[in-house]
Amino acid sequence: MPPKTQAKGESKPKTEEKKEQPKQAPAAAAPKKEEPKKAAPATSAPKKEEPKKAAPAAASAPKKAAEPAKKAAEPAKKAAEPAKKEAKKEAAPAKKEAAAPAKKSAEPAKKEAKKDSKKEQPKAAPAAKGKATKTAAKDTKKEGKKDTKRKAPESTEQAAKKQKTEKSVGIVGTKKPRNFSVGNDIQPKRDLTRFVKWPRYILMQRQRRVLQHRLKVPPSINQFTRTLDTNTAANLFKLLNKYRPEDHAAKQKRLLKIAAGKARVKAVKPLTVKCGINHVTKLIEEKKASLVVIAHDVDPIELVLYLPALCRKQNIPYCFVKGKARLGQLVHHKTATAVALKGVKTEDRQEFAQLVSVIRANYNEKYEEMKRKWGGGIMGLKSQAVTKQREKVKKQEEKKKAIKFK
Repeated sequence: MPPKTQAKGESKPKTEEKKEQPKQAPAAAAPKKEEPKKAAPATSAPKKEEPKKAAPAAASAPKKAAEPAKKAAEPAKKAAEPAKKEAKKEAAPAKKEAAAPAKKSAEPAKKEAKKDSKKEQPKAAPAAKGKATKTAAKDTKKEGKKDTKRKAPESTEQAAKKQKTEKSVGIVGTKKPRNFSVGNDIQPKRDLTRFVKWPRYILMQRQRRVLQHRLKVPPSINQFTRTLDTNTAANLFKLLNKYRPEDHAAKQKRLLKIAAGKARVKAVKPLTVKCGINHVTKLIEEKKASLVVIAHDVDPIELVLYLPALCRKQNIPYCFVKGKARLGQLVHHKTATAVALKGVKTEDRQEFAQLVSVIRANYNEKYEEMKRKWGGGIMGLKSQAVTKQREKVKKQEEKKKAIKFK
């Protein structure tokens, strides 16, 4: 037992020596590497400098000597080029002939290899065809294409990307559903005229308008529908606005001044527009009116019905204008049935004469024509369509009868 313990004790220093040896080795190797590094630059510097200076002088001499030899060899090279080209041409067919049997022998082997690969493909990946081949066949039938080949279907990621781009762009085809519940999207505007309970006077107006179109209207009432055109009416009202009468406040001021003695009463009354149906009729009867303007929408119409005949009898120009309210504005009233002008200032005589000539041509001279023309008799759209169809049928029957008699 004691010798075994000694052996263990002896083995320990050996291992320690082995470990210590590699540690000492780098210390000994370091000075050896450092010596050549320091000595190298000192020895190499003079060696490199000497050949650099002597090189150009020694190298230039053989180059100059070789130049005449190169020039002498150039014609020989040029002469040899055509011979080389001919030799290549002659050798090319021989190479092709030699390679042809080898290609022919290799062709059947290639064809067999292709067939084997085609047979193996459906066995190896039958699931790869799937629904893609069916959809491809349907698409080719629809589009009328001859080729049965089709590209592989897009992956789910690509399809999702496309959908995102379409939504972001906002294409017309994309659906944008709205939510019309409380506090969300505003409801679209609808035409609610059919559901509105209109006032009675509006209903009466509309019914009267429809009756005037449907029923046959006698000429004495129908003449009121022929009003002045917009241009002449505008010129007429422009002239009449210059001769508006004073309103109630202005008249009161004038009378107060006269009463206080600050102003005198004018001998001649100013030229103004005269209103009131009784006043206008009196002016027409006395032939003092130079122009009479009548509203087309007087109700009842009998108030104004006799005025056109009276004006023509007294040879006074008259016309019909749209809107009794428009005439009322001239005279500081709500409405006016008829208005008359007694005269005009010298400044406006030319303009007034032009208006009178146009009005006479349209109304006074065409009185007999208007006296015979009836109005109304205009039916609704449905009844008009029915009458047109009946007329067509009648014409067809007449044609058939004419052909039989021939």
